[in-house]
Amino acid sequence: MTIFSTGDPQVRRYENGKFWKVVSSGRKIALVTVSSRGTESHPSLLVELKSGTRLSPMQRNGFRAVVQAILHLDLDLKPFYRAIKKDPVMNALAQRLRGLHFPTADNVFEALVYAICEQQISLAAAHSIQYRLIKEFGDRLTVEGKVYFGFPTPERLAAVSIGRLRRCGLSTNKARAINNLAVLVAGRRFDPEKLKSLPSSEDVIAELMKLRGIGRWSAEYVLIRGMGRLDAVPADDIGIQKSIGHHYRRGKKVDGKTVREIAASWGRWKSAALFYLMTASRLGVEIRR
Repeated sequence: MTIFSTGDPQVRRYENGKFWKVVSSGRKIALVTVSSRGTESHPSLLVELKSGTRLSPMQRNGFRAVVQAILHLDLDLKPFYRAIKKDPVMNALAQRLRGLHFPTADNVFEALVYAICEQQISLAAAHSIQYRLIKEFGDRLTVEGKVYFGFPTPERLAAVSIGRLRRCGLSTNKARAINNLAVLVAGRRFDPEKLKSLPSSEDVIAELMKLRGIGRWSAEYVLIRGMGRLDAVPADDIGIQKSIGHHYRRGKKVDGKTVREIAASWGRWKSAALFYLMTASRLGVEIRR
């Protein structure tokens, strides 16, 4: 969770052993706080829910399901660790980061908006834009005197002008792509969640690339961040190429072809392995060779 240590405290943040984020379930939002209460061998999490209104048992269960999904808490990592055992680099990183689960967005729509924001700019710049977008157009939630913001609904973003979206730091093309997506979803002409039922990731990519502003990189991003698919490899991502080059080629520059060749050895766990690589690079984790 330390990857969120620089997050906006009104949107999502990890600090002093706690991760918090405003999540949605149905049409309600709640502040979810997650903290560790276990060990590596016997992990346990404490999940707290706080909302502006009283939540029914059914609603609380709905939020728990969302938290379980976005944190991948039901993902058994033991098969992953077995699958990468013959890869000395990944095996060493997995030992250093053992127990790390990769988080996803609340839903596919949210992941699509994030993907558009992150196209061809630094992650820090993209996060700044995302936080502005959320705080400008997201639902407000006050908990114990503090204000938090949830991700904007499709209906809200569909009603926003291109100019107002641009004031969040988006380019005109990105603002139009987000607005167009929101209009389609709000008007029920496109349901991103239904794409989860497609058996092939390539089928999902083909459908997503029909959307304005969505290329292959963005579609592969959504496979991971919006659907939690394990077989996606955004091989043309510059950050991934740098991380692969650093850990596997002693700092040499690599291309997408090399990324795919190395990722092939990870079997169905490609996305998980890439997340371990990117987290290691972000945290400065090094391994001996």
